Amino acid sequence: MSNKYPFVEDTLGKKLAAGTGLPVYCLTCRRTALLDVPSW
Repeated sequence: MSNKYPFVEDTLGKKLAAGTGLPVYCLTCRRTALLDVPSW
């Protein structure tokens, strides 16, 4: 992965490569959860 600035995680593959999760927001209960997506 290159060191470009600004770093944009616009795909699931880039998010997994960066080691970040996928946050999801519920409009009904107004809670945020971080999805645990396996990277295999």
